[in-house]
Amino acid sequence: MTLKQRSIIFFDGYCYLCSWAVKLVLSHDREDRFRCSSLQSRESIEFFDQRDYRPDSESIVLSSQDGIYTQSEAIIRICLGVGGFWTIVGLGYLVPQHWRDLIYSFVARNRSRVFGERNECLVPPERLRSKFDITS
Repeated sequence: MTLKQRSIIFFDGYCYLCSWAVKLVLSHDREDRFRCSSLQSRESIEFFDQRDYRPDSESIVLSSQDGIYTQSEAIIRICLGVGGFWTIVGLGYLVPQHWRDLIYSFVARNRSRVFGERNECLVPPERLRSKFDITS
């Protein structure tokens, strides 16, 4: 599978909750469908500059062949892509997007206060390092 066929998850590399969630997703990504990059990385900034897109720093961003998704839509699509147990989160489609995004925004606004922030961006563990390369 080439990078063009893979989806890229862009996340806040300073956020403990975001970093934990990305490591969890990558650990369960048996089909090798995802790559990740912190929103603050040079590669991410260049990626979005090339597409003339400005991501919201309060949102996870999923870039796939189908388009760019944020907030609850990104979370649901990521979970469906991982499959298995995570497909249950896909049932979130039954909740209207407005309500899903309100919940997402509440968590996003409070994540640093509840979970904390890093002083430096996440350095991926060795076993997952190749999944953080969005340039090849």
